[in-house]
Amino acid sequence: MPIRLRFALIAASLCIALTSGAPARAAACDPARNADWVDTMIGQMLMFGFSGTEPSEKGPQAIARQLCEGTIGGVILLGHNVKSGKQVKRLTALFKGAGATTTPLIAIDQEGGKVQRLGPRQGYKAIPRPATVASKLSPEQAFQVYLEAARQVRNAGFNVNLGPVVDVNVNPKNPIIGRLGRSFGAKASTVVAYAQAFIEAHHRIGILTALKHFPGHGSSRRDSHKGFVDISKTWQRERELAPFSALANDDAYGDMVMSGHLYHSALSPDGREPATLSSSAINGLLRTQMGYQGVVITDDLEMGAIRNNFKFRDTIIKAVRAGNDILLISNSARPDRDMPSKVIALIKQAVTSGELEMNALENAFERIRRLKQKLAMLEQKTAQQN
Repeated sequence: MPIRLRFALIAASLCIALTSGAPARAAACDPARNADWVDTMIGQMLMFGFSGTEPSEKGPQAIARQLCEGTIGGVILLGHNVKSGKQVKRLTALFKGAGATTTPLIAIDQEGGKVQRLGPRQGYKAIPRPATVASKLSPEQAFQVYLEAARQVRNAGFNVNLGPVVDVNVNPKNPIIGRLGRSFGAKASTVVAYAQAFIEAHHRIGILTALKHFPGHGSSRRDSHKGFVDISKTWQRERELAPFSALANDDAYGDMVMSGHLYHSALSPDGREPATLSSSAINGLLRTQMGYQGVVITDDLEMGAIRNNFKFRDTIIKAVRAGNDILLISNSARPDRDMPSKVIALIKQAVTSGELEMNALENAFERIRRLKQKLAMLEQKTAQQN
């Protein structure tokens, strides 16, 4: 079947009904503007952050227009975007009502503890940190905690929660995992049991999740938000991969895997590339050796581990070539409302020059299509239950 015809059929199947809710007023857009089939495939691979807190501001308006035009397929709200419950609902309503032809992925980080964008200051009930949940509650009790948390996420207008953390607490002094209580525990079996409770609760409410941070951030001695992280001497392969092995290939749990900005010499034979940018890590270890065929989403490509060590163009090309399907870009280091279009142009040029293969885009597009179908089924099941 010709590629263009196959694309048309896939695109048609992607026209999933948007979730209900009164839409906020969005800037006028022309959905046909992004009619080029390659542009559309790439657009589905992009999840962007933005500056601003109200629908009328330029940042949110740009995101709404880009969702409508297909320049991006998803949006993430960070702490600086969230001021109150009513305010965040106005933003998510804007994005849902933007007129996108496919359901936009509207994401937030809501793990509990230190990583909780919807917290008490914004009028939401606090969620215990994962370490506390696992130490004080049974998995069945944890399910109830996360069910309530998932309802808060859903009621705020999100359909993706970028959790749970499935990093094993190998190094309790780890500045970004262990010290913050973001891991469920030091045993892989404990991590798996509580991650299952987290995911099952979110699925019950119609929300997708992401297993993070592949291949495991629990043994690191540094924070990848701030700079380069080398886990070559600390990573415990069998122990840290166990949660991903147990969960990723089970459709009941493996919605997405988030790749981490973690360098390991054995996973980067061609240079000092963290897993996010390494084909050996994503296409090799995760997909070929471990058999995972679902969506891989990057951690924020503007984090210090990436931004301080790689040029932006190289980052984008390497991330796609490595096997990531969704490129998560907070767009917070130097906010640029035109960045999505620039990324699309950059990737198209790389395909034309032979730096990237077209099938990398086609494969990513197909995996994202299946993910959005799964989201539609979860939402339908939730609606029937309620």
